[in-house]
Amino acid sequence: MAEIIDHLLLYKNGQESSTQLEKELEGSIKKTLSDHEYRTELGAKPEFWRYFNAALEVSLKDTNEACLINLIKLARNVVAGDLRNQNLAIQHGALYKIEDLLAEKMTSETDNNMILQVGTQAICNIITNNQIAIDFIWKIWMSNERRGSIWSLILSKSNENIIMSALVLIINCIRGNEIRCGLLVTSKIGKDIIAAILGDIERLHGSEESKNFELGYTIFSELISFGYFKELYTNIDDFSKNILISDHQTILLKLLDSKIHAHKESFPEFIGHKELEFLIDQFQVIAKETIVIILAVKGSNPEEKSNLEVEKVTNVYTGVILLLQMLNQLFVLDENHQRGIKQLLVGVDALSLVTDILGHLESMKLPPAQVENPLAGFNFLKRECVRLMGTLCHKDRLMQDKIRELGGIPLILCQFKIDDSNPYLREYATLALRNVMEGNTENQKLIEELQPQEILQTDELKEMGLSTELMQDGKVRIKKI
Repeated sequence: MAEIIDHLLLYKNGQESSTQLEKELEGSIKKTLSDHEYRTELGAKPEFWRYFNAALEVSLKDTNEACLINLIKLARNVVAGDLRNQNLAIQHGALYKIEDLLAEKMTSETDNNMILQVGTQAICNIITNNQIAIDFIWKIWMSNERRGSIWSLILSKSNENIIMSALVLIINCIRGNEIRCGLLVTSKIGKDIIAAILGDIERLHGSEESKNFELGYTIFSELISFGYFKELYTNIDDFSKNILISDHQTILLKLLDSKIHAHKESFPEFIGHKELEFLIDQFQVIAKETIVIILAVKGSNPEEKSNLEVEKVTNVYTGVILLLQMLNQLFVLDENHQRGIKQLLVGVDALSLVTDILGHLESMKLPPAQVENPLAGFNFLKRECVRLMGTLCHKDRLMQDKIRELGGIPLILCQFKIDDSNPYLREYATLALRNVMEGNTENQKLIEELQPQEILQTDELKEMGLSTELMQDGKVRIKKI
């Protein structure tokens, strides 16, 4: 044990080369992995940290990067899970030295990925499970631009291992602590970190099995659990360009949707009245814009270039689907209407909004389902509209009457078909129709009086060599082509 400390001293005094120290450090690192007593006792010696700092200063001027990496690895190992050693590292300034090293290497044009990764891991090990240290350091990071900005820069790197190390560090800092979560959400430095994490999640979209995607989700799940979704959503971007819903906000909605749908049997505790009001307000705004977009698509000439901005349309479409999915799920979980979700939906006239959307979609000739481009056919939108229509009308005479007045009943009847763009549409339409008719003789009478207007020829029937014909008595005849 004294040997490695002696080697650090010799290197500091210029009496040993970096190549020799590199070899000695390599052996010491291996020993920390197999000998717990050696690891804890080495990190408990104040002289180790004094000479570590001195050797680090010398190594920064040395061209032997492997020696520098091994030096940081050794410090990383001796503090892992040991509160005494962590405190000694902080008291002797090792944490700050490594921070400065990361800042310097971030601005260097050379490839410093391994140093950045190991340095981040070392800082993580120095403070993990050390609540006093985390409280102190986190407040500094969230308020001191010079020291805190390093993490958003590291998270913006394209190296997955570096990003993983930084994400683990952030999780260990904020987990289970509302105050530290709040600092991350509200501070300027914290917002930059959040934006960088959202950028990583966006880049990894479609790779949900990625460890970094999972870590990023864990961070936002923690923030949402402490009630910070509204602050995240409203403050994440600069809206000087008057964007209704940004890429970052779309990702946040996806993360919230995943967290809500993880609750299959009980209403999620992180959704309070404030969150419900906010989600329903967002739904109202985005649903109205959805109608505007659908009308623009209906009125456009397919042979001419559209004036619609693809990114804007995509985000609005994705946003309205996600909001409908979440509200439908929350509505079902609020069995006794104790959370007030129905009153809030009625307050923004949600029934009229979804009926309008469904009506406009029904009058459009939509292309077949496209997995790679769901926007082309407004995939899932009909299904979610029908779901909400049915739930709003459940055992509610006022809503049942209103949907009749809005012309929604024939629209529901039009959904009794297999639609690859809207899985389970027919099943949701069946449930909606039951809720609309239950105990309402006027609605039942309306359905009885409805007459078939036309028969749609489907591609499936054509492939089978069949066609349909509507007879004068209202019956349908199938014949061979």
